[in-house]
Formats: sequence, C-alpha cells, structure tokens
Amino acid sequence: MTEMKKDTCPDFASILKDTDPDDKILEQIIHCFYEQLKVFANWKCKSTHQAQDTLQDTMLTLMTSLSSYRGDAPLNSWLKKLVVSSCSRMKRGRKNNPNLHVEYDDFSTSSETVDQDMKLVISEQSDKLFKLLDTIDEPNRSLLLLHEGEDYSIQELAKRYELTSEAVKSRLKRTRAKMRETLLQAQA
Repeated sequence: MTEMKKDTCPDFASILKDTDPDDKILEQIIHCFYEQLKVFANWKCKSTHQAQDTLQDTMLTLMTSLSSYRGDAPLNSWLKKLVVSSCSRMKRGRKNNPNLHVEYDDFSTSSETVDQDMKLVISEQSDKLFKLLDTIDEPNRSLLLLHEGEDYSIQELAKRYELTSEAVKSRLKRTRAKMRETLLQAQA
C-alpha cells in the first residue's frame, strides 16, 4: 500500500456506503484515525493505562463491527463513540471491582508469578460472572450481553426483541442492579 498522508484521508462514509469493508479499507482507516483516537482515548479515560486498553478494545471492535457502520455520520464520530463506550466499560469495571484491573507493577517481578496471579484472578472472576449470568432469565441476559459486550444500541435491541426503548432500558437497569447486588453480597 502506498503511504497516505493523514490530511488526505478519503471520505470513508461515502466509500463504506457503496462497498463492503475489506482489509485494505480497514488498514486505511486505522492509518488515518489511530493517532487522533489515541489522543481522544487519553483525554476521555484520564489514565494512560486505561486509554491503552480502550484503544486496543476500540481497534478490535472496529475490525469486527465495521460492516455495521451505516455511513450516516462521519466515520471519526462513530470511532469516537466506540472509544467512549470502551472507556466507560473500563471505568465501570474498575469501579465495581478494582481487582479485575490489577496493574502488572503490583505483582512480583517474576513473569511466571505474574502469569499465575493474573490467570487466578481472571479465572475466579470469570467463574463468578458466568455463574451469575446463568441466574439471569432471558431475554434480560441477552439484552445485557448484546448491549454491554457487543455495543448494540437501545433502539437496535428494542427492534430485535420487539420491545419499546423504555422497556429495554428498564430491563437493563434491573439486570445490572441484580448483578451488582449479587456481586456485592458475594464479596461480603
């Protein structure tokens, strides 16, 4: 691929309206917007470590969800929305359970110990989360997973499950409250 200056990036919104995204377009998008998103993630997350995680999560979401971009708004606005969503998920995770986000510096210097400690923390938390998710009835579990994990909008979920937007919001709020209460009881 020829080197492209950032100020000469094409109008991806119109390109993606007419064509399906491929690896070349994805590469161009990353080349054009990576630095801008990095700065935005640092500003939004207010933490370098969180911004790095957020940027990585945003790039993964971009790779898997680019085909869902409709081209109604400029691509950089859509990408910033992905950064905001990812940063919010990271902050909620830290707030609700700081042990999920233990920095490597907090572990001993042995990489073997770091790997074992991280695997243990991840395994324990994953087991709790999966057991808790099993207790949530459908469609609330699917609504939560699609909204939080796959970034489906309230409107998309309402249409998919033939509910009103208010019903989706209410179900998500009740499901989060139930999960929070159960997790807090388990920690006590």
